[in-house]
Amino acid sequence: MPSASTSCREEEFIECLASITNDIVDLQYSDIISGGDLNVDFASSCNLCSNLQHLAKELGLKFVFDKLPHDSMATFRVESTGATFLIVSN
Repeated sequence: MPSASTSCREEEFIECLASITNDIVDLQYSDIISGGDLNVDFASSCNLCSNLQHLAKELGLKFVFDKLPHDSMATFRVESTGATFLIVSN
């Protein structure tokens, strides 16, 4: 997904969402796993977040972020050192 420094970011973001939709809408799937940095801050109420959440709801998709325990928000862990990291965008 386009980063915050991309010119015409919102238009490119919408085009990416449309492409994703076109790729999976006709598939008969029970599970889809997709990885990558979506370059949005789910804590904000920006248009990009709204569009992404609408797509997810429309296609019945869930985000890993929604599955994390609220007392331990981390998308990366190193068990041996206890280091954690939450991948978010600014």
